Amino acid sequence: MLRTIKFGILFGSIALFANTASAASLFFVPATGEFGVGSKITVDLKIDSEGVGLNAAQATIRFPKDTLAVESIDKAGSTFNFWLEEPTFSNDDGVISFVGGTPYGISGASIQVVRIIFTTK
Repeated sequence: MLRTIKFGILFGSIALFANTASAASLFFVPATGEFGVGSKITVDLKIDSEGVGLNAAQATIRFPKDTLAVESIDKAGSTFNFWLEEPTFSNDDGVISFVGGTPYGISGASIQVVRIIFTTK
């Protein structure tokens, strides 16, 4: 019997640091999907700076620990080149967190932060 799991994650708290106060948002690519039990799901965490330069981002991301487990977090393709808090995760708590930045102001609609690989339960 094949069961499917709907993929969707909520952001617990998010802080984006810019030279001026502005709205920016974190999002996942893909944002949703249906996957069989035991599947690997690769998602990219990205930022839309909404046209304003930013220097750093901090986030606590909560995921449903009863249906997903983080296998790894890859920062290799990240726009951020220093980490005040390395990306970490707890499958027991269903939490991913990080604080990352760059010395240069960056802006864009699809700024790469990290790649996360989940396994469905």
